[in-house]
Amino acid sequence: MSVYTFDNTKSPIDKLTVYHTAGGGMRAYLHANENSDPADLAKIKTALTRRNLQWTPILEAGSPALEVRGFGKHESKLLHLLSADSATLGEAHKAATKDDKTTFKDKFRKNTLRASGAAYFLGDMSYLKYTWHDSHNQAGKLVKPSALAGGIFYALGTPFIMIFGRGDKSDLQFRHMSYNMLHELEEKKVAIPKDASVRAVANGHNTTAWKKFKTFCARYPAEITNSIFAAAGSMILIEKGGELKTFKWKPFKLLKEGGFDALKKSFKTENVPKNGQTAHTLRSVLGDIGLGSMTVLAGLISVFVEEEKPKPGEPKKTGLAGLWQKVKERPLAAASAALMASTIAHATSTADDLRGARKALRPENIGNFNTEQIWEKRNLVKSLPYRGIFVGSNIAAEVLMAVSSKGHGAGVISDKSLDTSAYAIAADLVYHSQPEKREVVLKSVSEFLAGKKHLAQDQKVVLSGIQKQLEAMENNPWAGDVAKKKSEADASMSSSNWQGKVATPAKPLAPVVPMTSFAGKHQEAVEAGKDSAAFFNRA
Repeated sequence: MSVYTFDNTKSPIDKLTVYHTAGGGMRAYLHANENSDPADLAKIKTALTRRNLQWTPILEAGSPALEVRGFGKHESKLLHLLSADSATLGEAHKAATKDDKTTFKDKFRKNTLRASGAAYFLGDMSYLKYTWHDSHNQAGKLVKPSALAGGIFYALGTPFIMIFGRGDKSDLQFRHMSYNMLHELEEKKVAIPKDASVRAVANGHNTTAWKKFKTFCARYPAEITNSIFAAAGSMILIEKGGELKTFKWKPFKLLKEGGFDALKKSFKTENVPKNGQTAHTLRSVLGDIGLGSMTVLAGLISVFVEEEKPKPGEPKKTGLAGLWQKVKERPLAAASAALMASTIAHATSTADDLRGARKALRPENIGNFNTEQIWEKRNLVKSLPYRGIFVGSNIAAEVLMAVSSKGHGAGVISDKSLDTSAYAIAADLVYHSQPEKREVVLKSVSEFLAGKKHLAQDQKVVLSGIQKQLEAMENNPWAGDVAKKKSEADASMSSSNWQGKVATPAKPLAPVVPMTSFAGKHQEAVEAGKDSAAFFNRA
């Protein structure tokens, strides 16, 4: 956390607090000077909107402030923007805080998906190295294009989680959520005030093809990577399926005629065709078919299984339903299990290949093979270090991916601050709506945020969060012209029925807009444990 104060007593901002998250995210809170001119605050919000930064009035740490997101990893960018485009702040003084720096351990825990990409990259380069030799013959001609394509696909998939796999995606989630809220309410014919902060947060979201591409990559890095890995697995299946045919292996016939002993005998490493079609053993080919199959399965799980966190108090399921629930809670763990199985299958096939190659290259056996086969077997032996790196780095990457989250899904929030931001943007929208329309707006935004695709919370919890932000909105100078809002609120006292929607007998709702003449009566209602809206209506 960084805290800035400013020399200029006439500055519209007297404090700027910047929070750094372990996942690489940043957000700032601007506290207005008590004597600030509303026009200056409005200029600041305009400047932020012009730069496509996300802002919303919010109650943070008990104080009204303006939350700002989307300014990247460097707070100096925000300081420069505020000084140059918005107001004269004066010299900034940064206060030292004990939690100013995030520990490496916290950063690592929040960026395991990106770390898995780094491990995969090392393995991919090794795989591409020995696949290149394996796919060409002694004369340098490409004879196994599918095998080479598999190596290329592996290498193409990794950069997406290396670049876009950061742990904190709250800025992206907040903008995506606000954008969807704006359009869903517009479809319901709910009037969105021009000065509502939801417009500023949704501003600039996916307005160009390049932004759409970046948003897609940032939102779905695990799915993109694993789908490309699945394409690599498909190429391996094609290549190894062709090699399997050269053995003329008929397992069902072997079982029928000789039982399991005959089938087991057919797996011996000596079972290598002598016509130059392949230098791999049968067991090796079957192992690589397992590699391709499990890689495809991992891709399907990653792409089509939506991550879904269980709701608080939701009973755990048992049996197959319970297993499916666990897969949905951690789909990347399931995908990683399949990928690890594929890596183990490849390690087994590599071991068989090496045993067969070394045996074939013995003086007493080398005469049984032609020049091309001998060249291929020597390549297999030379590729051992690269194959070892591939297996080791892939297992490390798969362990890291198993403990990672996709970063989106039902109830998946990459940073806890997003809940408060969502409540604040909803409260701001209600606050700026016409008094007679607030009930409709409140109902719509609370249902939206409680939905499975967003916060996935109980609607009562959402309403309580919005209520807390609403109560503070009237005293937040960033919410607009406070004096004007107070007069409008007092004039529209009769429209306060909508507040009853978030009040409960156990916890009555405080009035959202200032109603000075009724403040004492509201306190009486709270102490008496009555429904505040009903109390005020009676008054």
